[in-house]
Amino acid sequence: MNVAEAITRIENELSIIDLIGHYSELTPKGKNYTGKCPFCKSKKSFTVSKKKNIFKCFQCGTGGNPIRFIMEYENISFKEAIDFIVIKFCETLNIPENFTADPIRGDVYVLLLADGCYYIGFTRNLERRMKEHFSGNGSIWTRIHEPIKIIEIHSDKTLNYENYLAQKYIDEYGYMFVRGGDHIYFKRKYEDKINTKVPI
Repeated sequence: MNVAEAITRIENELSIIDLIGHYSELTPKGKNYTGKCPFCKSKKSFTVSKKKNIFKCFQCGTGGNPIRFIMEYENISFKEAIDFIVIKFCETLNIPENFTADPIRGDVYVLLLADGCYYIGFTRNLERRMKEHFSGNGSIWTRIHEPIKIIEIHSDKTLNYENYLAQKYIDEYGYMFVRGGDHIYFKRKYEDKINTKVPI
């Protein structure tokens, strides 16, 4: 698979609702979804269209498709954003795990959460991401389970390391207590082990 094919698959098959839902809590409103803008924090101007697969903030002007969202949020290039999405959604998009457009590096962190849970994440801006998690504006998992403290930070790592570390924690503590890496986005290989009432 080449980069052009990966782009086509992302644009046609990746739901922008699923993607942005891990950065901002979205609420259905008519044909679209609304939520707090992850960029300017406006609570009234951020709209996501499931049908068109695009987002737009009418306060700060940021908008586009799933690739543009990741480019803007992570402050990375077009090819780096493709790589980011492919690694996160490789099974959803049916893209080979070894596909690489342009690997990016950043910080992989582990948060200890309430109820004995853990969250493993990747970011290019650790300070901003921690503010989001600890203010209740982070991932779905850190909105459900209150963050207590950072227990690990691994610098200059790729997204693949996030997946590795998430799998390591899942093996030790179980899927019911850990989210991170591509395990946030799919549950196929764990379906016989999890309580489906617990959101992923």
